[in-house]
Amino acid sequence: MNAKASLEPIAAQKPGKIAAERGFPRTTSLRSRLFFWIKILLTDSVLGLLVITIKPREIIAAFQGSYYPLVFVSFILVIPNLGLRALKWGYVLRQVKPTASVREILNSLLVGFTFAVVTPGQLGEFGRAFFIAGRPRLELIGVSFIDKFFNLLPIILGGSIGLLFLPGLVLDGNTYLFMGCCVLVALLWTLFIVLLLSPRWVRDLLYAINVMLPYREKIKILLSGLDPIRVKQSLTLACLGIAHYAIVICQYFLVVQSFQQVNLFDAF
Repeated sequence: MNAKASLEPIAAQKPGKIAAERGFPRTTSLRSRLFFWIKILLTDSVLGLLVITIKPREIIAAFQGSYYPLVFVSFILVIPNLGLRALKWGYVLRQVKPTASVREILNSLLVGFTFAVVTPGQLGEFGRAFFIAGRPRLELIGVSFIDKFFNLLPIILGGSIGLLFLPGLVLDGNTYLFMGCCVLVALLWTLFIVLLLSPRWVRDLLYAINVMLPYREKIKILLSGLDPIRVKQSLTLACLGIAHYAIVICQYFLVVQSFQQVNLFDAF
């Protein structure tokens, strides 16, 4: 009877009061609200900067001499372009957060695009990590780096092939220069093929190097995004990245053609 009576005052207390008495701070909701408004402020600031820097009259003047049907088709291709980016980002994000919703994926992706416009090297894309809840920020930054690596992969591999066709560099009859470029391209392709087919080896190597570094615990969290990446995930991300940049190349070719008729080889 006495035990029951002693429990009644505790049951009558509010949950927040009980948590405070037991040493749990009631600051989680406050931090969430503060972080939410900081994100809103950052997004509005970047959008405001874009509005100030963009000059609509110059853009309109540039397109007045273009062939509009080709420009229209290139704009339509923005839909599959963004769709593949979202699909790839969602695929790699769900490796560490399977419960990530479509809305969360799209919101973080578009915010990353916004920040990338006003930062050198599109480093603002790593801001996606601050618009995803439920996982450590460093881990999400690592996942963003993985996504960015597979964005750069087709550019590096395709650009290395393009190096062999640069006029005046390797097509001017210089055999030694041409052979040297071929060796360089072959080594580069071999390196990236090894990276694609051995993601676990790359992960283990980075973890081994991390043991010798300061702040190893934080860097370990950053590298943890590599844990679920295996050969299947690596090849899937590579295929999505290549498909995305194939669309980008088509858009580029259509825009060039809309202003001036050029053959396919010269355009690329």
